[in-house]
Amino acid sequence: MQSDTRPTAVAGSLSGLIVSMLPLLLLLGLAAGARAQYGISWPQGHLEIDGRIRVGFHHRWLFPEDPDQDRNKDRIYVQQARLRLSGWQYSSHLRWEMQFELRGYNGLEREPGHELDHQGVEAKDLHLSWVPNDLWTLRAGQFKVPYGRKQLVGLHEQSLVRRADLVDGFLPGRDRGLMLRGRTGDRVLTGWAGVFSGNGENLQYNDSRGGWLWVGRLQWQPFGDIGDGEGDHLGLARPLLLLGVNATSSVDRPPLDPEALEYKRTVDGRKRLLGADASLKWLGWQLMAEVDHARFQPAVGGRYRAGGWLGQVSHCARLDALGLKGWLLEPVLSYDEYNPSDRTADDTQRTLTTWLNLMPDGHDLKLMLDWFHRLKYRDTDRNPWKEDEIRAIVQLAIH
Repeated sequence: MQSDTRPTAVAGSLSGLIVSMLPLLLLLGLAAGARAQYGISWPQGHLEIDGRIRVGFHHRWLFPEDPDQDRNKDRIYVQQARLRLSGWQYSSHLRWEMQFELRGYNGLEREPGHELDHQGVEAKDLHLSWVPNDLWTLRAGQFKVPYGRKQLVGLHEQSLVRRADLVDGFLPGRDRGLMLRGRTGDRVLTGWAGVFSGNGENLQYNDSRGGWLWVGRLQWQPFGDIGDGEGDHLGLARPLLLLGVNATSSVDRPPLDPEALEYKRTVDGRKRLLGADASLKWLGWQLMAEVDHARFQPAVGGRYRAGGWLGQVSHCARLDALGLKGWLLEPVLSYDEYNPSDRTADDTQRTLTTWLNLMPDGHDLKLMLDWFHRLKYRDTDRNPWKEDEIRAIVQLAIH
C-alpha cells in the first residue's frame, strides 16, 4: 500500500509493539497464503515489514537414572518469533534494518542463567548501510559477523531445525561494528572486511579488558549466485558452487557474569580463528561442508587449539506426481564434530542428525521433523538426557 505522509511515532513500549504486531502479521499472512507483501512508501523513504514464527514440538529420551524426570515431558513451544522492519530514508542508498525477537524460556535447555538471559524482546539486528551501487556496501551497527557460510545463512533458510554445536557455540555470531563488502560485477568474487567490538551478542556487558575483533571473508561463486538459503529447491539444471575462506583475530575475555549462558564461548587471551566452507547445488541435491580451527593463547596457561567440521547432504523432490502440485519433500542428513579444547581428553562432541522437510513453492510455510542423536557428549558429562531428541517444527514467514 502507498502513503504520502511520513509514518508517525508509535505510542507505547517497544515490547507492546512487537507483541501486538506479530499476531496481526500472522493472521494476515494466513489469509493471504503467506505470500503478501507489506510496505509503506512516502516521498523520502520506504518501510517494509515482515516476520516469521517457528512453533515446535519436542520429545527427549532419558536414561532411567536421570533424577530430573521433568525433562522427559513432551513440549510444544515457540522456538522463534521475529519481526523485521527495513527500508531506506532520504536516499535509496541509505538503508536501515531493525530485527527483533520475542524470546521466552522453553524448558529445553538446562544451563544456569538461561531463563533470565533469554526472556523478553531482544534486538537481533540494528544497522545502517550506505549502498552507493550494487557492488559496495558499508554497514555500521549490530549484525552477523561475516564468517562462515553456515553461520551467515539465516536459521529460517536452513534445511534443519538446529544448528551444529560447532556453529552455535564456537563461531562469532552477531556483534557491533563496521563492515565493508565488495564484489565483482558478475558476483563471482565477494569479499568482506570488518572490525567489531569483540563483545558480540553473547555478552551483555561492555568490558574494556577485551580488544577488537577483526574479520575477513572471501567467497568465490564461479557458476553464478548460489543464493542465500540451503537446499536446491529449484532443481537446477546446471551446478552452482560456492567456496569460502574465513579468518578472525581477537582478544577475548570472560563475561563479568560467570554464570552467563555463553561463558563457555570466551577465553581470557588472544584467539585466532580460521575456516573454509563449500556448498554445491545441482539437480535437487545440496552438499555442504565446513571446517573451523582456532588457536588460543590464554593470559595464564599454555597455548591450546579447538575446532571441528561438519558435512550435510539433502535432496529436494517434487511431489506433483502424488497430486501435491508445487510441494517439495526434502530429506537431509548431517554429521558434525566439535572439540572445545585439545588439552582435554574425551571432550569431542559428535552429532548425527536426520530430518525431513515438507514445503510448498516459496517456502514461506515449512514443516520440519528431525531426529537428533549425539553420539558422544563428553565421557564425564552426567547429563544423558541430551542423547536423543525428536523435534517437529512448523515455520511460517510473512513478507
